[in-house]
Amino acid sequence: MARVTMKALLPVSAPRLWSLVRWDGRLLDWYPDAVDFRVQGSGKGAHRRLQLRDGTTLVHKLEHASRIEDAYTYSAIGCPYPVDDHLAQIRVLPHGDDRATLVWTANFRPSGLTEAEAESFIQTLYRNGFDNLSTLLAGLAGPGGATTGAGPCEAPTLRP
Repeated sequence: MARVTMKALLPVSAPRLWSLVRWDGRLLDWYPDAVDFRVQGSGKGAHRRLQLRDGTTLVHKLEHASRIEDAYTYSAIGCPYPVDDHLAQIRVLPHGDDRATLVWTANFRPSGLTEAEAESFIQTLYRNGFDNLSTLLAGLAGPGGATTGAGPCEAPTLRP
Protein backbone atom coordinates (compact mmCIF):
# COMPACT_ATOMS: atom_id res chain seq x y z
CA MET A 1 0.00 0.00 0.00
CA ALA A 2 1.42 3.37 -1.02
CA ARG A 3 0.94 6.53 1.04
CA VAL A 4 1.21 10.22 0.22
CA THR A 5 0.90 13.01 2.78
CA MET A 6 1.13 16.65 1.80
CA LYS A 7 0.87 19.71 4.04
CA ALA A 8 0.47 23.40 3.37
CA LEU A 9 0.61 26.22 5.89
CA LEU A 10 -1.98 28.68 4.60
CA PRO A 11 -2.58 32.33 5.51
CA VAL A 12 -6.14 31.95 6.74
CA SER A 13 -7.84 30.96 9.98
CA ALA A 14 -8.72 27.31 10.51
CA PRO A 15 -12.50 27.99 10.46
CA ARG A 16 -12.22 29.87 7.16
CA LEU A 17 -10.05 27.14 5.60
CA TRP A 18 -12.40 24.46 6.89
CA SER A 19 -15.36 26.18 5.19
CA LEU A 20 -13.53 25.72 1.87
CA VAL A 21 -12.24 22.15 2.23
CA ARG A 22 -14.87 20.39 4.34
CA TRP A 23 -16.80 17.48 2.80
CA ASP A 24 -19.59 19.75 1.56
CA GLY A 25 -17.44 22.89 1.28
CA ARG A 26 -16.49 25.01 -1.70
CA LEU A 27 -14.72 22.36 -3.77
CA LEU A 28 -15.69 24.08 -7.02
CA ASP A 29 -13.47 26.98 -5.97
CA TRP A 30 -10.30 24.96 -5.48
CA TYR A 31 -10.50 21.30 -6.52
CA PRO A 32 -8.44 20.88 -9.73
CA ASP A 33 -10.62 21.32 -12.86
CA ALA A 34 -13.95 20.86 -10.99
CA VAL A 35 -16.95 22.43 -12.76
CA ASP A 36 -19.90 20.81 -10.94
CA PHE A 37 -20.28 19.46 -7.42
CA ARG A 38 -23.14 17.63 -5.71
CA VAL A 39 -23.47 15.88 -2.34
CA GLN A 40 -26.00 13.07 -2.01
CA GLY A 41 -26.95 11.99 1.49
CA SER A 42 -25.51 13.09 4.79
CA GLY A 43 -23.15 11.60 7.30
CA LYS A 44 -21.18 8.41 6.86
CA GLY A 45 -21.92 6.80 3.51
CA ALA A 46 -22.84 10.07 1.75
CA HIS A 47 -21.55 10.49 -1.79
CA ARG A 48 -20.20 13.53 -3.55
CA ARG A 49 -19.85 13.80 -7.29
CA LEU A 50 -17.40 16.15 -8.92
CA GLN A 51 -17.65 16.79 -12.62
CA LEU A 52 -14.32 17.82 -14.14
CA ARG A 53 -13.73 20.15 -17.05
CA ASP A 54 -12.87 17.23 -19.36
CA GLY A 55 -16.19 15.48 -18.60
CA THR A 56 -14.77 13.02 -16.08
CA THR A 57 -16.90 12.35 -13.00
CA LEU A 58 -15.28 11.59 -9.65
CA VAL A 59 -17.32 9.87 -6.95
CA HIS A 60 -16.21 9.98 -3.32
CA LYS A 61 -17.82 8.26 -0.36
CA LEU A 62 -17.65 9.76 3.14
CA GLU A 63 -16.11 7.17 5.45
CA HIS A 64 -15.71 9.26 8.60
CA ALA A 65 -16.18 12.84 9.73
CA SER A 66 -14.71 13.96 13.05
CA ARG A 67 -17.00 15.81 15.43
CA ILE A 68 -14.00 16.98 17.46
CA GLU A 69 -11.44 17.94 14.81
CA ASP A 70 -11.80 19.55 11.41
CA ALA A 71 -11.17 16.32 9.48
CA TYR A 72 -12.89 13.76 7.31
CA THR A 73 -11.93 10.56 5.52
CA TYR A 74 -13.28 9.56 2.14
CA SER A 75 -12.82 6.77 -0.38
CA ALA A 76 -12.68 7.25 -4.13
CA ILE A 77 -15.26 4.80 -5.45
CA GLY A 78 -15.61 6.08 -8.97
CA CYS A 79 -12.46 7.73 -10.21
CA PRO A 80 -10.36 7.20 -13.31
CA TYR A 81 -7.13 7.49 -11.32
CA PRO A 82 -4.37 4.91 -11.80
CA VAL A 83 -4.84 3.70 -8.21
CA ASP A 84 -7.14 1.27 -6.41
CA ASP A 85 -8.42 1.26 -2.82
CA HIS A 86 -7.89 5.03 -2.62
CA LEU A 87 -8.65 6.21 0.93
CA ALA A 88 -7.90 9.86 1.71
CA GLN A 89 -8.16 12.23 4.64
CA ILE A 90 -8.37 16.01 4.76
CA ARG A 91 -7.51 17.68 8.06
CA VAL A 92 -7.20 21.33 9.08
CA LEU A 93 -4.89 22.27 11.97
CA PRO A 94 -5.06 25.79 13.48
CA HIS A 95 -1.97 27.95 13.95
CA GLY A 96 -3.16 31.02 15.82
CA ASP A 97 -5.92 33.28 14.54
CA ASP A 98 -4.68 33.82 11.00
CA ARG A 99 -2.96 30.65 9.78
CA ALA A 100 -3.85 27.00 9.40
CA THR A 101 -2.25 23.87 8.01
CA LEU A 102 -4.07 21.71 5.52
CA VAL A 103 -3.00 18.06 5.65
CA TRP A 104 -4.13 15.82 2.78
CA THR A 105 -3.21 12.15 3.05
CA ALA A 106 -3.95 9.22 0.76
CA ASN A 107 -3.42 5.49 1.00
CA PHE A 108 -3.80 3.48 -2.21
CA ARG A 109 -2.59 0.60 -4.36
CA PRO A 110 -1.02 1.48 -7.72
CA SER A 111 -2.93 0.22 -10.76
CA GLY A 112 -0.95 0.00 -13.99
CA LEU A 113 1.85 2.19 -12.62
CA THR A 114 4.84 1.63 -10.41
CA GLU A 115 4.45 2.73 -6.81
CA ALA A 116 6.69 5.75 -7.45
CA GLU A 117 4.65 6.76 -10.53
CA ALA A 118 1.36 6.41 -8.62
CA GLU A 119 2.73 8.46 -5.71
CA SER A 120 3.86 11.14 -8.16
CA PHE A 121 0.38 11.18 -9.75
CA ILE A 122 -1.34 11.72 -6.38
CA GLN A 123 1.24 14.33 -5.32
CA THR A 124 0.60 16.28 -8.53
CA LEU A 125 -3.15 16.12 -7.99
CA TYR A 126 -2.80 17.36 -4.42
CA ARG A 127 -0.25 20.02 -5.38
CA ASN A 128 -2.72 21.39 -7.95
CA GLY A 129 -5.35 21.57 -5.21
CA PHE A 130 -2.97 23.41 -2.89
CA ASP A 131 -2.04 25.81 -5.70
CA ASN A 132 -5.72 26.53 -6.39
CA LEU A 133 -6.35 27.11 -2.68
CA SER A 134 -3.39 29.48 -2.50
CA THR A 135 -4.75 31.50 -5.43
CA LEU A 136 -8.24 31.59 -3.91
CA LEU A 137 -6.92 32.69 -0.52
CA ALA A 138 -4.79 35.42 -2.08
CA GLY A 139 -7.93 36.72 -3.79
CA LEU A 140 -9.93 36.62 -0.55
CA ALA A 141 -7.20 38.60 1.19
CA GLY A 142 -7.47 41.40 -1.36
CA PRO A 143 -4.68 43.88 -2.21
CA GLY A 144 -1.52 43.23 -0.26
CA GLY A 145 -2.45 39.57 -0.33
CA ALA A 146 -2.14 36.85 2.21
CA THR A 147 1.24 35.77 3.41
CA THR A 148 2.83 32.73 4.92
CA GLY A 149 4.97 34.80 7.24
CA ALA A 150 7.94 35.14 4.89
CA GLY A 151 6.65 37.74 2.45
CA PRO A 152 3.54 38.88 0.59
CA CYS A 153 4.20 37.01 -2.66
CA GLU A 154 5.38 33.64 -1.44
CA ALA A 155 3.46 30.44 -2.04
CA PRO A 156 2.29 28.38 0.94
CA THR A 157 4.71 25.99 2.54
CA LEU A 158 4.17 22.70 0.75
CA ARG A 159 5.77 19.44 1.75
CA PRO A 160 5.15 16.02 0.22
